[in-house]
Amino acid sequence: MANVFALTVQHYRFFNDDGSETTMTVAANEDTALTLNINQATPRTILRMVLSETGAGSISGATTDDYQLQYSYDGGAYTNVTTTSSVVKGFNSTNLTDAGTTTNNPNLTDGGGTFVAGEISESGLVTDRQITANNWTELVYTLEVVHANVANAKNIDFRVLLNGATTNMTYSVTPRITVQDTKRYALTGTWTWDATTTTNWGWYSNSAGGASVPGSAMQVFFDANSGAGTITFNPASNQTISSLDFTGFTGTFASGGSSALLIGTGDVTLASGMTYSFGNSLLFTGTSGTQNLTTNGKTLAHSFGIGSSAASTLKFLDTVSLTGNNFAGQSSGAATIDFNNLSHTLEGIDASSGTATFLLGTGTCTINASANFATTVTITPSTSLIKLTSNGSPSFTGGGKTYYNFEITQAFSFTMVGSNTFNTFTIDTAASTVKFTDGTTTTVSSFVADSVALTGTGTAGWTLSDASGTNSVTNCTIDHSTATGGATWNAYTTNGNTDGGSNVGWIFTAPSLLMPGGGFWHLSEGWGDPGVAVVPQTLHTINQGIAT
Repeated sequence: MANVFALTVQHYRFFNDDGSETTMTVAANEDTALTLNINQATPRTILRMVLSETGAGSISGATTDDYQLQYSYDGGAYTNVTTTSSVVKGFNSTNLTDAGTTTNNPNLTDGGGTFVAGEISESGLVTDRQITANNWTELVYTLEVVHANVANAKNIDFRVLLNGATTNMTYSVTPRITVQDTKRYALTGTWTWDATTTTNWGWYSNSAGGASVPGSAMQVFFDANSGAGTITFNPASNQTISSLDFTGFTGTFASGGSSALLIGTGDVTLASGMTYSFGNSLLFTGTSGTQNLTTNGKTLAHSFGIGSSAASTLKFLDTVSLTGNNFAGQSSGAATIDFNNLSHTLEGIDASSGTATFLLGTGTCTINASANFATTVTITPSTSLIKLTSNGSPSFTGGGKTYYNFEITQAFSFTMVGSNTFNTFTIDTAASTVKFTDGTTTTVSSFVADSVALTGTGTAGWTLSDASGTNSVTNCTIDHSTATGGATWNAYTTNGNTDGGSNVGWIFTAPSLLMPGGGFWHLSEGWGDPGVAVVPQTLHTINQGIAT
């Protein structure tokens, strides 16, 4: 068999450009592809390869042998790496010396025979380097990925040519860079976020434009370098992104058209110094994990909530104020809305279908309109307070669930739909009418009402139930109601209440003035005229017929 000089690429490893030829740190495991984040000004790495002479016999290479590095992008043809190549290029490292010699690096597995000094290349080409028979060397190449000519998750493969050819070259391993391009930065100015214009997007903060429009895998950033202009969201169709962060932004975020902004996996963070006038739908559509919302004091005046198939947890990291639109809580997935033990103000809640879970926590949820929870929704009430403040004609559809405290605080015509359970149920203002759906039972531990008509949606009757204690109302007109459960239900006419008819269980007549065995209760000396008969009140103490 004839003697042949041949080489095998046996191992490779990527390193960081953070030290000399001997002190640079590893960026990936040996013989393992490098995931390179290009959302930085200079996405760079160092490729180090082990080449062994493995030909038949004992033939050394020539002193004039060249070693050209080539790349293949996304499975395409191999192209020489140069200082101006389009996808990946060599760069001048301040830590290395071009054409400098290499040493045996302990972070790579040795080849066969004896180590022979290799060479560093900052241009993609090693020239005039001899590898002697049956020995091995290490070649080092600097690499910089070109932002504009790559895309997220695409692969860049590498090989070395011997004197411009693959002849007598064996590739046991193929070095690979996998591009990571998951961020977009809004550039300065006043412009429209549409589906095609790339000039307004950069790969990193304050970069040049030309990056692709944000897609579903993209984290989108508006920061201090995005300027103080107005950026208007107005693509032709719904746009999905990974997350949205306005930290440091002092401009205006507005909207046009009707396309929704969908948050696929991550968070939304508004900035206290921005103007937030977005008016389209903002929906969280994640299928797992937790997605956070931070408003930093900004009011949401648009449709907001979870997507119809969401299965992530939407967590409110600070107080949410939503006006003009209901919170969209309808999801067929296992979505969870976590109020995070904070108080929030929502125009309304629409969870009229789906299987979402609401963690109401320990705060107050103020609802300016109606709330609708389906029977398939899960409510975890903790010690929350739901407060209705609308002056219209809202309703609360509880889905037959258990809540904690419930309060009505504005004058309106309100309807309670379904048989629901509450800890305290309070009507503490001059609401005109509170209607309970006929045929339903509202179960409470405490019921307080003042200056309101308590009625049903018809004449079939409705029920209030409390297991123990005494519930008293004042200045109320009550009709078609059954008060039951074991507690005492007082609606004394002497306290301004009116029996509107068809009531059961309510006590409208105060206790008799007659003492047991005859006679009247009287005020004691020092508390008024002892000859005046009185009805014992809460603060009176009865002692031998004397009310004190």
